[in-house]
Amino acid sequence: MSLRERIEALVAHEREAFDDADRALFAEFRTALARGEIRAAERTPDGAWCVNVWVKQGILLGFRMGALADMSAHPSLRFFDKDTYPVRPTTLADKIRIVPGHNKPLDVRACKVGYGYRKGDTKMRDYVDGFIAKMRSSGKLDALITQYMKPDQIKAAN
Repeated sequence: MSLRERIEALVAHEREAFDDADRALFAEFRTALARGEIRAAERTPDGAWCVNVWVKQGILLGFRMGALADMSAHPSLRFFDKDTYPVRPTTLADKIRIVPGHNKPLDVRACKVGYGYRKGDTKMRDYVDGFIAKMRSSGKLDALITQYMKPDQIKAAN
C-alpha cells in the first residue's frame, strides 16, 4: 500500500492508543512532508490551489497520536508539545524568527500584531483586511475556504 493509503487507513480507525507500528508510519509521513515529497496543498495547472485532504488528516493525526512531552531548552524557557513533532534544531543562519508565547505579560512595545491594541484601534483591523486581500488576490483564500468550510456554508457565504 502507498503512504497515502496507509495514512488514510490509520485515520479511519478511531482509537485511544497507537502502537509502535502506527508511530513508525507517522514518522515516515512526517519525513516525506519535511522533504517536500508530499504537500498539504498544491497548485493546479490552472493556478488554483488544491488541498490534499489526506495530508491534512495525517498532520492532524500526529497531534492526536502524540503524547505531551517536555521540550524545554532551559529551566527559564519552558514549553511542552506533542512528541510526534520534535523541536527542529535552528540557528541564526536559518533567518527565522522564534519568540516566546504570550503566556505571561510582555512589554507591549515589543509586540506587533494581536497584543496590546486598545478597543477602537484600527491597526489590527487594517492588518487583517490587508492580509485577507492578499490571500484573495493570490487564490489561497479560496483553497482555505474549501478546506475548512462545508459546501452549504460556502454557498451561504456567497
